[in-house]
Amino acid sequence: MFETIREIAKGQSRIRHANERYVLTLIRTNGPLPKAEIARKTGLSAQSATIIINRLEEAGLLQAGQPVKGSKGQPRVPFSLDPHGAFSIGLKIGRQRLVLTIIDFCGNVRHCIEQPVTAPTPGGVLDFVENNLALLYSCLPESGRERVAGMGIVMPFALWQWPQSSASDSELEHWRDFDIKVAMAERCQLPVYLCNDDTAACSAELLFGKLPVKDSFTYFHIGAFIGGGIVLNGQVIEGRTGNAGALGSLPVSVNGKVGQLLEFASLNQLRKDLRQTDWETLQSDIHALPPEIRKKVDNWLDDATQALVQASIIAQAIHDAGNIIIDGSMAPYFKALIVERIAASLDSGDWRGVKKPVFYSGSLGDQAQLLGSANLPLIARYYLSSYD
Repeated sequence: MFETIREIAKGQSRIRHANERYVLTLIRTNGPLPKAEIARKTGLSAQSATIIINRLEEAGLLQAGQPVKGSKGQPRVPFSLDPHGAFSIGLKIGRQRLVLTIIDFCGNVRHCIEQPVTAPTPGGVLDFVENNLALLYSCLPESGRERVAGMGIVMPFALWQWPQSSASDSELEHWRDFDIKVAMAERCQLPVYLCNDDTAACSAELLFGKLPVKDSFTYFHIGAFIGGGIVLNGQVIEGRTGNAGALGSLPVSVNGKVGQLLEFASLNQLRKDLRQTDWETLQSDIHALPPEIRKKVDNWLDDATQALVQASIIAQAIHDAGNIIIDGSMAPYFKALIVERIAASLDSGDWRGVKKPVFYSGSLGDQAQLLGSANLPLIARYYLSSYD
């Protein structure tokens, strides 16, 4: 009998936690909502919704807003996420920089620490975190450290397969047998979550982005190496090993040369042909470049456009998301220029049997991977979707 009672209690506890996640996810997606609207959208009874909301408010995860008067009846009190309800740390391991970020429960960045690298190494990453974690905690309000949900780590998977130079080849090889999750959990004493960097960026666009596209889209993130992610029916598709949406590996053909998308549409391919001063000028105004440098940039744009059109056809043929978002670590005007060129070049692709998508410039830019990393523990702990 006691065993049966315990099993019933466990089942009730699971249902309660699931309903709490449901309510938090609903408010996060829709913004502030009154109790009656939450009950209607979740299908919970008014009494159950009230109990859950009161419990989340007592836990500091929700806060009541100012009453809003309707046309009839009592004023309705909207509930929103309390930014102080939880905090989360993100670590981006990039090919050229390391970034530690801490965000609050609403996704606001509280502090960010960066360090440039020529090639990230496991030891260097651990030292970077250990040397800066105390500073990150110092930016939290009193008792905020007790509300840190964990650390999310984003990085390119199989980092050693794409060295930026022969000098970085041997250094990146150390990642092949290194378990960053275990090592970091031992150092920071927090739950640690790991995700492909561009999948996390895609998740950040889904959750924090300002675009009118929330249901399904293909996401290309153009950084040192191009990658991406896939969203279908409001969910990020991770795949069996967490590497779904590895769009940089798609095969394309540009000017008779066959290769992977990352060989034609990665910023590294452009940057290696430019001087540092030219690269800095490009961040503000392509027209200010000398004619011979502008020609190099135009050539890269032509190749990247051809490659992205072909990759978009493949993506549409596979999952028919209907929308494609182009984002990345670049100036907004340059990103918009890429989107314009793709839109103008769509007819150069063979779209037979495939519906042409609508293209958008991503809304988060360089912040996408940072928000994506720090958001991983919040997703795992408080919302319906989670990363293992």
